[in-house]
Amino acid sequence: MKSRFPILAAALVLIAFVALAWGNPGPVSRSGEPPWWFFAMIASIYCGAFLIMGVYYVLLILALVDIARAQNEGNWKLMWALISIFAGLIGIAVYYFVGRRDRLPPKSKATS
Repeated sequence: MKSRFPILAAALVLIAFVALAWGNPGPVSRSGEPPWWFFAMIASIYCGAFLIMGVYYVLLILALVDIARAQNEGNWKLMWALISIFAGLIGIAVYYFVGRRDRLPPKSKATS
């Protein structure tokens, strides 16, 4: 017997789109334009998203620099770089909490 999950999921998505199309178009004042707080809310959402993206890129660059400076050889650097890039903030957090433990200690400089 075939699974009915894809059919039910598609039906629910279709119902959601129909409800959105027939629903309230958004807050509108008597003058016919949205109130001031609606624009402030949209602007704050965009600023918050921009801030989160900026923090993500700074952490990604710091993690990649830390990986590049590590003394490990072989596929260790490539593996952690790919995990950090493709897994996003979760990959960066896993590197800092797990991957840094696997690093080789820095080579001591011999003094003569």
